[in-house]
Amino acid sequence: MLYALSKINLDQVMAIILRVNAGGMILVFILSLFSLILLAFRWGKLLEAFYPTLNFFTVLKYYWQGQFLSLFLPSALSGDLARIYQFTKKHGQVVEIITVGLADKLLGFFTIGVLATSAFIWGNYFLDTKFPSYFLYLIVIFWIVILFTSLILIFASKLVVFHDLIKYFRQEIILAKFSKSFRFYRYHPGMLIGAFSASVIANLVAIIASYVAARILGINVVPLYFFMVSFLISLVLIIPISVNGFGLQDGAFVFLFSQAGINASSALSLSLILHFFRYIVYLPGGLFFLLFNENNVLFKDINHKLLNGE
Repeated sequence: MLYALSKINLDQVMAIILRVNAGGMILVFILSLFSLILLAFRWGKLLEAFYPTLNFFTVLKYYWQGQFLSLFLPSALSGDLARIYQFTKKHGQVVEIITVGLADKLLGFFTIGVLATSAFIWGNYFLDTKFPSYFLYLIVIFWIVILFTSLILIFASKLVVFHDLIKYFRQEIILAKFSKSFRFYRYHPGMLIGAFSASVIANLVAIIASYVAARILGINVVPLYFFMVSFLISLVLIIPISVNGFGLQDGAFVFLFSQAGINASSALSLSLILHFFRYIVYLPGGLFFLLFNENNVLFKDINHKLLNGE
């Protein structure tokens, strides 16, 4: 945040933010809300493996609670952990829900990587869009990590040292449960296809929302550039050193958009607007947290009064 503030003019930032129009703001809100619902649907498709009768409202309730709690926690992963904790308190099956959480996060990273790679190839070879060279390096590193991680997951179970390590910590049963949970998806590709489709659409909608927000602020950048920015921001926000990405996202926006010729004040204004919409969209999850969390004091008090006709 200090880096971002050192590059901008606060009066200019305020002037940029104050000239936004209501129609554009409403459109960004609708797109952001639609993206959240699609991400909840992705999580729900993965949950079907272990909870085939779970209705979408229940899925949305837990997903929204997790996103709300992530507003006050470090790292983009904190919302997933909060959601897993809330869900397992009610429904149990800890190993299975952790498996769903891992699959959901890996699918999300894979999707944004595919979109960024596609945008980079399309922009460079078909539209003659010149991206900074470090985008290419980061994409290559990303796919190397994905390949390396996949190989570990495939062949780790065959390594003697891996089995010795599991035996040392006496976690054979837990390992067997995780292995069984992940294998379930192999025999139900339809769930993965549905989840991946929802993930692609959700990320496309979120990128469009960012582009619309930039346009209402008067920022003119090639739309494909937002695919690359979204890819890098999703990786940066994993770092657990700020609450809800404050500072990390803002510094990244100032740096990344400066490469496209956008001044720092405009870039920070866009980042602050996106922070604002994240809070507006996620805050209703707090109502789910208050009203449907059975371990919550307010829930118990309201339930007690309803039962007693008060």
